[in-house]
Parts: sequence; structure tokens; C-alpha cells
Amino acid sequence: MVATQFHVTQLSGVSSITTNWEMLTNPPPMKTSPGRPISTTLLIPLSHKSPLTDVIRLTSHDKECSVTTVIEQYCYPRYPSITPTFIWLGLVPPGVTVTAEFTVHNDTYEDIEWIATCCRWLGERGVADACRDQLPCVTCHSRACTCSLLTPTRGSLQHSHREQLFYSVTAPDTDGCVATLIQVRRFGTPEAAPGVEARASLIAYRVLAPRLVLRALPCYGDKRQECEGCALDTGLDNSPRGSAVLRPSTTLTLRDTSCCRLRITNITPLPTSVKWEPAMEHEEFVAVTFAPEQFKIRGHSEVDIMVVLEAKKVCHRRLFLRKANVEHTQKPLYLVIDAAVSGVEGVVEFPIGDKETLSFPKIKLTQRNNFKQAVATQEPKSSEEIFSDYDRKREEIRG
Repeated sequence: MVATQFHVTQLSGVSSITTNWEMLTNPPPMKTSPGRPISTTLLIPLSHKSPLTDVIRLTSHDKECSVTTVIEQYCYPRYPSITPTFIWLGLVPPGVTVTAEFTVHNDTYEDIEWIATCCRWLGERGVADACRDQLPCVTCHSRACTCSLLTPTRGSLQHSHREQLFYSVTAPDTDGCVATLIQVRRFGTPEAAPGVEARASLIAYRVLAPRLVLRALPCYGDKRQECEGCALDTGLDNSPRGSAVLRPSTTLTLRDTSCCRLRITNITPLPTSVKWEPAMEHEEFVAVTFAPEQFKIRGHSEVDIMVVLEAKKVCHRRLFLRKANVEHTQKPLYLVIDAAVSGVEGVVEFPIGDKETLSFPKIKLTQRNNFKQAVATQEPKSSEEIFSDYDRKREEIRG
């Protein structure tokens, strides 16, 4: 109902008359006087059909005279509202579950049926082939599918009632921004055709995988005799921040140990955890011990851990790799060790000659392995090729 004001003036006659309204609401009779305008407010019912013409007539009690007025209605459909209109979920790591809640409010002054749709605007993945053209899953078991992005997607609401919508999705594995537009419109009416006006809300977040930087630093031990072999080769610049490659300054001696520090810095605001994997058995020329082997690191912070190298077998200079798995990221952390292991050296003296010309020549002996080590004849590889070859060998051993 809409309150509408009318002004009525009796233009003829010398006495007051009683008039009656002819309309759907049937308002009470009204008495008019000659030449005197009278104002009254009537309730006009609204119609949901557009356009609509209403004829309202005011007649005298004896039916001798009457007056009419025409009201034309043009109905523009109202759509249910959705709140909040914008949600920013901040930074999230890849692969985590992202959730949010919305409220659909029926403020259309009607009992309606509604439908909600998701417009994958930026960065959001589509529906997997197995779920395409199917009803949305209650809980989709595919990490790469977004068929159950929003629940529920339709329903009915009485006027002034509300219903909750739940947004749930697994964050993509790639870095970048994700934005989804959630639209709510009336369902089952011609005005609900695609492309017409609707209420909408925008939800957005930024996917960022934790990124770690690794640097090797001297152990700075206070026992000089025990830490003689712990010196590191930090390159020509001798940077106090250490080096990306753990390279002892001298050759490791069989059965001796060398220690250093690893400083791991998280350059992102997201916390994560690190766990080192055990070495492959056939690469145990140098045993590497981490203390601790598993640790957590907060955002924009650094952690120092100790690394102990123990020479197990004699070998020429070569690269050793150790791999650590980093939570919430697809890229692991690699420690590159550039070292060589020398065997035990000994000196043998044996006499030559008689008593007058007796001499003791010395022969230096060095321990070596009883197998020939392959000499690398191929071109140097990049770091990505070295890491991929290492992962491939680990998969072959596990398989």
C-alpha cells in the first residue's frame, strides 16, 4: 500500500453533498462543500504487474455527478539483498580451505524464490570435468574442483526473512589474486532472466606461498682445536651474511666431523614449518645431521640450525644435496654441499743397504676407495636441472 493524497473541490451547487469512493480499498464516504477544497489521504494497493492502470471514481450520493482520476503503475522488481557486499580475506597459503559467510535478506515486500550464482572473476578455478553438468557436491573430494563453492544456491524466503550462504573453496596452488562475484536474484519470474539487475557481493584474497632463503654461516665455536675444520669458503666477497652453498674451506678427512650454521629466513608474512628428508643410501659419502630436523618459522623471521658433516667414504670433490619439505608450498628447500673427502694418510719407512749405507726411504700412502669414480664429462648443469635430477633419483629409489 502507498499513501496518496487527493484534493477534491465541489464546483457546482449551493449546499454540501456526500460523496462515495469507488475503488478496491473502499474508503469511507466524504462530505464536500461548494468552492471549498478538501484534502484526504487514501491507501493505493501496489501491483506486481507492470504496467497497470487504476481508475478511481468519486460520485455523489444521488449519482447525479461524478469525477474520475487515473493512476498508472510501473513496477520495477526488487531483488533480495546480500551482505556484506565485500570481503577481503587477506593473504592465504596455497592449498588451505578458504571460508566466508553471507546473508541473503528478503526486503522485496514479497514472498520470493531466489537463486545465487558465482562469477569466477579472477584467478578462481572452474568446475572439474567429473562434476560438470551435475548437481553440486555436498563435499567435493577434488582439490582442483570448485563445484561446491557456494551452498545453498537457491531457496525461498518470506518477506523480511534471512538465510545464510556459506562460501568454501581450496585456495589454488599458484600465487596470485583470486576474486569471485556472488550474485543473488529472484527466480521463477520473467525479470530473473540472465543479464538483468541483481544484488552482488565480492570476495577476494591473495594466494602467497611461503618463501625461504637459506644461507650457510660458520659455527663460531669456542673450541679452537675441535673447530679447525669448520671454516667455510664464503667466496671472493667473503660476505658476513654467508653463502648459498655449504662449502668447507678444506677437504674433509675420513671419520672427522665439521659443523656450521644454517640461517633460514622467511621473507613472507605467512608462518610455515620445515622438515628435512633423509639422504639416499648410495649417497652416504658425507653424513649430514640437522639439529633440529623439523622446526617452525614465523612470518618475516629467521631461524638458525646446526649442521654437522661427517665424512664416511673417500670421494673426489662433488655436490651433495639435501632436501627439506616446506609446508604450504610446492617448492622444497635444497641445501647444496660442495665437499671432498680425503682418506687416511700414512708413511711407510723401510731400510735399504748395509750397515754402512743404510737409509730409510719413506713412501706416503693415502686411503682410497676400491672402485673407480665416474669422471664427469658432461656440461655443467643449472641449479634447476640438478634439483630435478635429484628428485627423479629419489622417486626411482622409492618406486
